Amino acid sequence: MATYVTSDGSLYQERIAEVLARLGVQRFNGQSTELQAHDAVVVQGINFPQQLATVEQASKPLVFIAWLPAYDWLPAQQESILDLCQHCSVVVAPTEEAKEWLVREGFASERITTCQLVGGCVAAGLPATSQHVYQQLPVQLPRSVARAKLNQAGGWGDLARPGWLTTSERIIDFLSAGLPLLARQNDPAAGLVKQHQLGLTYKNEQEKRDLLNGVTEDRYRHLAANVHHWAELLSQDSFIQQAFNRARYQAYVSSIDASKQQARFNLHVLDSQETLDYIERYQPSVARLGDGEISLMLGAGQVFQDTDPLLEKRLREIVETPSNPRLLVCLSDTFHDIGRLVPKAQDWWRGHQQTFSSFYEQLGKLGNTYGNTMVTRPYMDFQDRSQARKIFHRIKKWWQDRDLLIVEGAYTRSGVGSDLYDNARSVQRILCPPKNAWGKYQEIEAAIKRYGEGKLVLVMLGMAATVIAADLADWGQVIDSGHLDPEYEWYRQGAVSRVPIQGKHTAEMNYDEGVPQSIDDPQYNAEIILDLSKS
Repeated sequence: MATYVTSDGSLYQERIAEVLARLGVQRFNGQSTELQAHDAVVVQGINFPQQLATVEQASKPLVFIAWLPAYDWLPAQQESILDLCQHCSVVVAPTEEAKEWLVREGFASERITTCQLVGGCVAAGLPATSQHVYQQLPVQLPRSVARAKLNQAGGWGDLARPGWLTTSERIIDFLSAGLPLLARQNDPAAGLVKQHQLGLTYKNEQEKRDLLNGVTEDRYRHLAANVHHWAELLSQDSFIQQAFNRARYQAYVSSIDASKQQARFNLHVLDSQETLDYIERYQPSVARLGDGEISLMLGAGQVFQDTDPLLEKRLREIVETPSNPRLLVCLSDTFHDIGRLVPKAQDWWRGHQQTFSSFYEQLGKLGNTYGNTMVTRPYMDFQDRSQARKIFHRIKKWWQDRDLLIVEGAYTRSGVGSDLYDNARSVQRILCPPKNAWGKYQEIEAAIKRYGEGKLVLVMLGMAATVIAADLADWGQVIDSGHLDPEYEWYRQGAVSRVPIQGKHTAEMNYDEGVPQSIDDPQYNAEIILDLSKS
């Protein structure tokens, strides 16, 4: 099977084509491309129906995925879009509004996926001359040609330009096109523009005109070079790749068996490798919501954490928050292909999802993309445990040659007795209550800010860790790493079932009964810089 992509030549479509090319997708060249049975064609733009009709005459079981344009659809274009979608197995819509429109037009929601982190049409703002006019970017030019023409003419991406696109969409579009930005000093993007030298900031229109007239060719080239670096990062966006992978997966699903029935929740969860890719690229904070967090959020107390109205409220706010480069919100990857798990885990998750089905159905309507909580639990619940070695290797790179602050329960003792953190530059620890850590969450957050400046922070405090990671996402990188330590211990032992780990807390095992109050480990004791575990 092969996958091909078409393009109408606009910058937006060219950018998606470049991203898909990194996934091994080939260009579709009309009748010159020899399609085989079960090949997939990603149809971009709205100028393809004639070619599509020609291809369909091949009478082969082909799959077509419509990747719709993000710009505003004129009434005349809507008919062409509907005609295109009628021929396609899956539609990738640019926004939730577009998805809702398609559903109103009669398309089944399970045939539609969204990719929201790509903006619309790109426009050039005021040129770097005295001409005070806007230039509309020639949308049919190939990306490289259009960028060259714009830069040669002194094009700018003016964030104050009137239009229906949001500021974030304009930023993505302008940077993708290689255009330095113009931002008012009171614009939320002004700090980004100034800090990374991506363009110019100004107080008023007169100052903007003066700044533009004073830009030298060397200055403009310097800004354009900075923008080019960001354009390369944007063109590799993980969520674009995930949207495509999700569409391709949906297109090939010909029937829904028992293991795939949870797809009705429409929950989009990255797999472990995609989650690792995202963390490595953006270094975000990570907030994980597994079965325990979901259960507690909906009023069921847990062994190590009593219910609390504020905690429930904060967990619900976090699970409804879209992931972004500062905070990756995670759910467990159990909403498709549950057969990867061992039978006991399959039964557990089926029961959990049945109990909370109405909640998950509502959550799926948000259209968010989530990271995978199971990235830090890659061993015990899986039938194929060979994946764990590679995942642990990549996880260890998070703290490679970095200063590490571990915030954990008094009996967690993460990494003690193993090589888990041997590659960190330094390790310090803050001990917290082994149960009901939420009662001290404000004190814990203050301690992290005091001792964790410039460090990677790993938090292992159950439900409290989820909130702490989200609260501090704008402060630094805080990862809720959950039961990473026992999973790593079981992996090292080659365990085939959960067994107690001597001298420390063991996930879902001993409930800390019989765990020694202290241990004779000079290195571990020297790493403790603060003990908040005492009442």
